[in-house]
Amino acid sequence: FYHFEPMRLQVMGNMEASYMEKLSEAEKAITRSAELEKQLKLYQEEAKLYEQDKIARDNGFNSRLEMALKEDAWHYEVDNYAIAASHFLPSQQRLEIKTLIDRCHRLGVKDDLARLRRYFTPEIVAMVSQDTAMFKNSRMQEYEEMLKQDKNVRNSRKLGDFKRLNTNWIDSDVKKELFEQALDVSDGNVDLLSLKKIVEKIEEDAISRYLKKKNVQQETTYLQNSLVEPNSSETPKSKKKKWLTKAEYYKLSPKEETEKYDLIVEQVMLEKKGLLPRMLT
Repeated sequence: FYHFEPMRLQVMGNMEASYMEKLSEAEKAITRSAELEKQLKLYQEEAKLYEQDKIARDNGFNSRLEMALKEDAWHYEVDNYAIAASHFLPSQQRLEIKTLIDRCHRLGVKDDLARLRRYFTPEIVAMVSQDTAMFKNSRMQEYEEMLKQDKNVRNSRKLGDFKRLNTNWIDSDVKKELFEQALDVSDGNVDLLSLKKIVEKIEEDAISRYLKKKNVQQETTYLQNSLVEPNSSETPKSKKKKWLTKAEYYKLSPKEETEKYDLIVEQVMLEKKGLLPRMLT
């Protein structure tokens, strides 16, 4: 029994590992399925909005919401005339315009609305027109919010497509904000792949400048550390001196150059003898 116990435990361990691996794969598949379903809904919603916008453009409007706003204002004005008729027109005229009002709602013909207006005095027409304009302005805010939502749907879909094709490329809040603003400003018409190349070029240039600056700093530090008076029979022993680089020499004021005159002469002599790295010569 004890001979087979380790083998049994190993088999059970392998089975458990296999089970956990399959469970992990199943969880990934479920997550992926949920993401695809979400993207499909975005595509369907965008396709629906695109079709509605196409119908609106075919009718001379810039968008479906512009067409809907005009239609809503139209029906609101016709309804106002129906209300005004019940208060200001005799029963015979109310019967005459009932069919006209129905036709205005169904067909939206301008001539029908013009004929409807002629049943009322200029004062009533002006009141209805003013009230319709107020209604249109109030609904304008609602439609602008709907336009914003439509725009967000399109931008979310486009950014989602980019993320799937460029896995983990958007790895910071800065990149995410940049792409979201680019989509917003361009109304979703920006070429995200071209923008990606620009960002990568900026990153490469920034890294190159950083490395160049770092290398210069390291080289300067190295040279400064190496500019120490050598301990040889040809030079007297003294405390550690701070030698000058050529860049530092050119930055000296006349007063500083006078103060460091002996040090400069000594450094030049040591460099010529090969006892110091060549910095001034």
